[in-house]
Amino acid sequence: MRLINSNWPTRRSNSVDLFDEMERMFADFQNSWDQQPAQRSFTPAVDVSESAEHYLMTVDLPGFKKDDIKIEMNDNVLTISGERRRETTVDEEKKTHRFERSYGSFTRSFSLPTTVSGDKIEANYEDGVLSLYLPKTPVAKARTIQIESKNGGFFDKLLGNKKDVEVKSNTSSH
Repeated sequence: MRLINSNWPTRRSNSVDLFDEMERMFADFQNSWDQQPAQRSFTPAVDVSESAEHYLMTVDLPGFKKDDIKIEMNDNVLTISGERRRETTVDEEKKTHRFERSYGSFTRSFSLPTTVSGDKIEANYEDGVLSLYLPKTPVAKARTIQIESKNGGFFDKLLGNKKDVEVKSNTSSH
């Protein structure tokens, strides 16, 4: 359906032309009522907000069932996909004149920052809105590392008693 006719009448002296144009415009409008919707993909609206501890992603998915939505995480890429099928119930007493609701499939992918804890993402679907909670990985705090010279630390465990072995092997060869 065209909302604006590109052949909209210009100033003419003949008023019959204006009525012809209006009649053609209404005919176009009426003929468009019988068109069937095309199966197509669409892009749902997404909002992303951030706080110090997390990101919050909300996706508008009205008319979807929870089982028709899939969320995957792979190599720090979050992918949300789904499909809404047109209901095909036949009612002999009712004729549908217009299909404007979106049907079809969608896929949205988002590269997440490395600060997101991918294994702790939570999702909720309520009233046609999918909400994803994406917690951030806590940032390691700076600290001072003390240098130890005591025995029994990590390096003694790693090296074992090599110092003792080296000393014994040097004394036994004499």
